[in-house]
Amino acid sequence: MLETRSVLEEKWNLAYPYVFEHKGEIYMLPDAHESGRLTLYRAQNFPYEWEKLEGFNFPLSVMNATILHHAGRWWMFWSPAMSVKKKRDSLHIAIAEDLLGPWADMGCFLTDLGGALPGGSPIIDEDALLLPVRQNRRTEGGGLRFLRFEGFGNTRPLLIGGRSLGLPPSLEPAYPDGMHTLSAAGSVTLVDVKKERYSLRKSVNLFKKALKLS
Repeated sequence: MLETRSVLEEKWNLAYPYVFEHKGEIYMLPDAHESGRLTLYRAQNFPYEWEKLEGFNFPLSVMNATILHHAGRWWMFWSPAMSVKKKRDSLHIAIAEDLLGPWADMGCFLTDLGGALPGGSPIIDEDALLLPVRQNRRTEGGGLRFLRFEGFGNTRPLLIGGRSLGLPPSLEPAYPDGMHTLSAAGSVTLVDVKKERYSLRKSVNLFKKALKLS
């Protein structure tokens, strides 16, 4: 029987709990943009106990930060926590020599109305990197595509292109509104699928959230 248990609570909303391992330690970088900052946690007793790393130095409030060590550096893919539009259609990259920082923003690598918000674990393909990002053409977070980056040994990597990833046919009947996260957990792949349900309460909450973020 599966256990349901809260392992981390804050005064603000926590989402997109990006978990990764480095030198035998397990870290988590959740989306907590309502707090106005990005906070890194380290597992004390995985997965039940976490501690904040106060030395983590990232100067901006961002959404869906996705981090990895590659080609001798730390790389962070993220979207600005600004307007509703900006959080969906802009993808930035930051770099650091050390996990705790300081981090340097390399700027915006993609602006796409169809969506550019990170949506899962990057995949290393020889010298290239494939990053899943959310697509919003049908519905917000209703699909994924892989962006391909090359040239990480250079000063600035290059975005080569992207390829859409369809929902597995076996999941389409139960979850017709797509998927918006694809993550790796060792030998297991986790897929976050989507099914829209409309209600008056949900519409009011979405309206309030849009007003707050605009």
